[in-house]
Amino acid sequence: CECQHLSVFAGGFFVPPNTVDFIADAALFLTVASNPVVVSMTGVLWFGYIIVMIFAWRVDRKNARKAVIYVVRPSRPMPYCYMVSIMTGWRRGAGTTSDVMLRLLGAKRSSEWMRIPNIGGNLFSTGAEEWFAIGAEAPLGMVTRILIGHNCSGSPSW
Repeated sequence: CECQHLSVFAGGFFVPPNTVDFIADAALFLTVASNPVVVSMTGVLWFGYIIVMIFAWRVDRKNARKAVIYVVRPSRPMPYCYMVSIMTGWRRGAGTTSDVMLRLLGAKRSSEWMRIPNIGGNLFSTGAEEWFAIGAEAPLGMVTRILIGHNCSGSPSW
């Protein structure tokens, strides 16, 4: 049998949704003796969900405290400001407790070396993202490179 027409054949069916009766469903949870598996699994899932939400809430609070922009204080006033973000990797030992040195190289000129002291040793921890406001005496133009180093005063992993 060969057909020459290009009609589309389709079919389908509709399943009407079940009505939800919260009072009758709540009464089913009172029958723990006859149906313990469903009630216990529902309780375990709710308990796990609450534990995960508490953990996520604590992590959010911790991250909110870390959302800070540090201003690197130069030895003299600097009228031009640049925002720099330094991110450390997630690999074990990717952070450092050393003081970090930073220099911006632009198309017109370069900034001086800026020392970022790592007070407390938790500024450049593993998986961190830190933001800094770096000052310059004159406009650097388009920033082409950023030089980063450390002074080996702590435990450098870089």
